Amino acid sequence: MRDGQTVVFTSSDLKRGEELVVGVRFPHGVITAAKSNWQVLIDSADEYYEKALEHARARQFSEALADMNEAINSCQTMFHAIM
Repeated sequence: MRDGQTVVFTSSDLKRGEELVVGVRFPHGVITAAKSNWQVLIDSADEYYEKALEHARARQFSEALADMNEAINSCQTMFHAIM
């Protein structure tokens, strides 16, 4: 981290077509800005998706389907909000 606010990634020796994946995670509470609408909707979709997986593993398929429908609805709402 540079200057306490900027994250810099440096890489070398990448081959043509080679993929570089990077990520940053901040501890809870470090970012004090309010979530944007799209982030709230993505978080909601993620929660429903995780619930759907739990229900599917427990063979509770009707609950899993309902959770997946809610996840899809969240994604559709987000899509329409940003378009």
